[in-house]
Amino acid sequence: TFKIFPNPASDYIIIENTLADNFEWEIVTFEGRIIRKGTSLTSSKRISLNGLKAGTYLIKTKSNGILKTVKFVIY
Repeated sequence: TFKIFPNPASDYIIIENTLADNFEWEIVTFEGRIIRKGTSLTSSKRISLNGLKAGTYLIKTKSNGILKTVKFVIY
């Protein structure tokens, strides 16, 4: 399971993966454009939102074949 917080966010979001120690992530617009992406080698990742405009985005996570997409807001 993935937890994403805070939501809404202003400076950063944190992704926690309770099932594994690594995962892939992407921040995506509703139009499908990938804004940022990366890999975490630990069960938790803090992602800076610096430079992203206020609005609604999707965060996509993948670990051990499990995909999850969550909507989050930058204010």
